Amino acid sequence: MSTQTNGTSPGGDYTVPFFIDGENVIPEKTFDVVSPATGKAVHKCGSATEKDALAAVDSAARAFKSWKKTTLIQRRDIFLKTAAIMESRKEELARIMSEETGAAAGWSEFILGLGIGCIKDVGGRLVTVEGSVPATNDPNLSAIVLKEPYGVVLAIAPWSVEHAR
Repeated sequence: MSTQTNGTSPGGDYTVPFFIDGENVIPEKTFDVVSPATGKAVHKCGSATEKDALAAVDSAARAFKSWKKTTLIQRRDIFLKTAAIMESRKEELARIMSEETGAAAGWSEFILGLGIGCIKDVGGRLVTVEGSVPATNDPNLSAIVLKEPYGVVLAIAPWSVEHAR
């Protein structure tokens, strides 16, 4: 992996970086992201290796040590700030989405709005997380269930967008 970036905005030779350990990481192997609407390369994307995935998981595990100590209010604020940043860049993000998927601008704006709404919803729900006190068979014992962050999960989702030519 290389930690160099080769651009600041998507387009042509720009490579969308991985974000690992707080750094933009450009892997050695990349591929063109081709717009189905134009047939032209919009930007490049990294071809992640097992080593890249493990580096991301290790980084997340290190970050989790401090994340699990944050309060629900701090987490809420992080989610809401993320949504606000995305909202402030909605036009730019929708344009990029349309360019790389060939989706109509209205569809990209709709999907982006759904994503922003989901982030706000999760942020809002965070402060309502509660534990529970389950019943026990022994009157001299009590139990409590606390909800806390579980840990790092690596999820790889296939992605495909239908488009008409």
